[in-house]
Amino acid sequence: MAAKETHEVALTPEDDFTDPLIFSRIRQISPFSFFNPQNFKTLESCPPPVYIPLSKLNVQRDLDLKSCLRDFEITENGELKLINKDIIERQKGLFSDIARQLTSSVLEGKSIVGLSLPVRIFEPRTQMERIVDLFHFLPYFGKLAAKESKIIDKIKWIGVMLIASLPHTTSQRKPFNPILGETYQGVLDPDTQVYAEHISHHPPISRYYITNPYFKVYGSLTYNAQISPNTLLAYNEGWTTIEFNDGVKLKFSFPSAKISGVLYGDRIVKTCFPAICFEESTKLKAVINIKGLPKKSFMGSIFGSRRGDEIHGEIYHYMEDEHQNLNKMTWINMLKSQENCLDRAVTLVEFAGNIFNEIRSDSELLFDNRKDYDKAFQQNYSPCPLPSDSRFREDLIWMFYGNEKFAQKWKVKLEEQQRYERNLRMKNKNLKK
Repeated sequence: MAAKETHEVALTPEDDFTDPLIFSRIRQISPFSFFNPQNFKTLESCPPPVYIPLSKLNVQRDLDLKSCLRDFEITENGELKLINKDIIERQKGLFSDIARQLTSSVLEGKSIVGLSLPVRIFEPRTQMERIVDLFHFLPYFGKLAAKESKIIDKIKWIGVMLIASLPHTTSQRKPFNPILGETYQGVLDPDTQVYAEHISHHPPISRYYITNPYFKVYGSLTYNAQISPNTLLAYNEGWTTIEFNDGVKLKFSFPSAKISGVLYGDRIVKTCFPAICFEESTKLKAVINIKGLPKKSFMGSIFGSRRGDEIHGEIYHYMEDEHQNLNKMTWINMLKSQENCLDRAVTLVEFAGNIFNEIRSDSELLFDNRKDYDKAFQQNYSPCPLPSDSRFREDLIWMFYGNEKFAQKWKVKLEEQQRYERNLRMKNKNLKK
């Protein structure tokens, strides 16, 4: 009998029990688990789930603008206000939950490192999978850019891609943090394969590689955030490279998201910091801001509305020394400084538009988000992944099945496993010294 592929393993219960979602009440783990029960004696037991069939994993999602923004309404300022009552209700009391855990840990003499967020605010995906939301338009715009002979035109199309994908990244459910060594394999279209691996736990870094007959994309992102009393600024730190078959390499970064109303008040989401794309040999750079013209400026006093969904950008020749000075800054300071194009020498092309409708370059319509959504490609799971793939995590699977009780228990167990292994690494590092 031929060996089963990974996607065919543990799809039905191993034991003769009535619950079709429980893999076994005798075994402590699923076949590809990251958890090793031999290292622990006191963690609460809960059953491992059967794995999710590929047919259920790859259910088609609606990628049109209305569906992407179904949880929001667009305010008069061009920002997104969360109106999904289920999400709002699930996130109520989050601060109280954390405070209770903190108090309990202090009283019991435990480290606060073990604090665990409640799974009710999570979605059944990891942060690595969420990265791919940024690339839904990559097969389309990447191919357009690949066919251009001029580097400025390649930059133009990649710049549009960076903006067009933003409505696909608005989810207010938190993804699971990847486990060190966890992988993800996906498919954007038959010609575009996605590979990712979580390579660092502290700081959290994932590396990814995307292949296509016309280009390849690769990079590493550090998941980062700045937190104030009622605001969260979430950003991915690191450049992504797209390398075309003709040898041209562009480096780019996506805009960031600022979320207010994290603990109280209306939940408001808006895009901040620019999309950036540049090519080093020609010193060409695109900087595209998503914000209104400042009212204090002459143009802003006449035309500006300071709407948070407006696009203003340009492609320009940059000055090498100033460009290098920007890149020496911390990531967040570089983004803030880059908004003003401090390294600009000569402007060549201007961008305008709105992230929720159209993107123009000078007078040319490049993309209309209200009707060009069919150019986006859904990410699907690869049929035969490595056993370390995200889809085999017990906490994520139980969340997919809607069992938050078991998902929470497995999340805690996997977090304990990560801390256990981190301590082993630190111990081994000290022994080598």
